[in-house]
Amino acid sequence: MLKTYREVDLAAVACHGERWFRGELDRPLFNVIVTGNAPTAPASAVPYRRMIPSYGLDAPLEPILAAREHQLSTQRYLADGFPMVWPDFGAGALAAFVGGEGRIAEDGATVWFEPGRFAGKSIAEIAVAVDWESPWLKRCREFLKTAREYYGNRVMLGQTDIGGVLDVVASLRTADQLLFDLYDHPEEVKRLSRETIQAWIAVFDCFEPLITAGGTGQTGWWGIPALSSNYMIQCDFAYMISPEMFQEFAVPDLTALSEHLDFSCYHMDGVGQFGHLEHLVRIPGLNALQLVPGAGKPPQSEFRDEIAMADAANLQFQVFGPPDNVRKFLAQLKNPARAMVWLGITPDQLPETERLLREYGAW
Repeated sequence: MLKTYREVDLAAVACHGERWFRGELDRPLFNVIVTGNAPTAPASAVPYRRMIPSYGLDAPLEPILAAREHQLSTQRYLADGFPMVWPDFGAGALAAFVGGEGRIAEDGATVWFEPGRFAGKSIAEIAVAVDWESPWLKRCREFLKTAREYYGNRVMLGQTDIGGVLDVVASLRTADQLLFDLYDHPEEVKRLSRETIQAWIAVFDCFEPLITAGGTGQTGWWGIPALSSNYMIQCDFAYMISPEMFQEFAVPDLTALSEHLDFSCYHMDGVGQFGHLEHLVRIPGLNALQLVPGAGKPPQSEFRDEIAMADAANLQFQVFGPPDNVRKFLAQLKNPARAMVWLGITPDQLPETERLLREYGAW
């Protein structure tokens, strides 16, 4: 049952993901990745690094792609597990595509975004539009195009982390300043959000044909495959605002993106966001939730009230391991088939994982 990255039927996996989103799969979707195996692809001349900009924006792409293939070759795949490659340019890379500035940490492991050419400007002086000559955007597009040519149909490609609409605006204004703007210039914030939505959609639509050209489906950092457009929408900035402000400033953005996508999930990052759930469950077109309690918090399955509210609204869920958390989570759902389970395991965890897959008809 274990498959190497070359043995996975990507079209079949994408079809399973499509059926899951549409509520047609009669079991949970299981993306199971087994790490720590002997590589089956040769090593690259450069090391594997998660952040693509850490190599430099002009570095040859073939060695970078080879490093990713070598890393994928150390993995094995179970159930609906699949190999994927997506261009990680940092969370909210859209900021760098519209005039903000990307900064790479010295260790190359983190990228953050600053106002760039908008530094020192008033909010009324800022207009958001895609800069198609942005070195970051051109590099991201080049990565996807070259990756498709390099890998052929061996891997599923995914979108970059475009970012949340208000998160991108916060990068262009700084988070602190945006908090003041919500009170001092609410209509300008809404204008910037509308412009950012249009830029977000333009970038997504630019990258999607490059991702789907191989006929292997599409995904992103969230690890859910599908044939149709899908994305893990987010608003990490929402951690700092009230439910009333979330309804006023974030819900219109999330609604617009959900309407543009065939399928959308919401990245609920941290318990500080859980107070927004009553507004999230009413967003038209939102399909699923990814509940992320945060470091030091109980596992997903312990947030029973939130699970019950979202389940009653017929939302789907992305669930993480360990298997004990998965079982407890699925037991609370009206229909366990509404869950997508993403497990990263080591070979010694195979017996327990096999039992879980058998319990839910995925073995």
